[in-house]
Amino acid sequence: MLADSDFVNLRNRFKKDAELLMQGFSAGDRNEKSQEEKDAKPLSRINRHSVFWIVASVGLTYYFDFLRVLMENADIKSWWFNVDPYLWPLLRI
Repeated sequence: MLADSDFVNLRNRFKKDAELLMQGFSAGDRNEKSQEEKDAKPLSRINRHSVFWIVASVGLTYYFDFLRVLMENADIKSWWFNVDPYLWPLLRI
């Protein structure tokens, strides 16, 4: 077991950590931003990672003839795909 002095040290350490955390939360509540945060540029939405996934999805769609199979295969129950063009305008709202 820990000695009484070890318990006191441990309690004081957690108490200091809790105070620091509470100060951090209260500073964030005031919505004050430092000058560095104000000057920071927002991240670009287009980067190498997003371009890779866009190119990969287009490539796989082309490679597997996804759209041709959708239109020509009678085994696919395509009622949802017939409704889909009517739902696209809702995405624009």
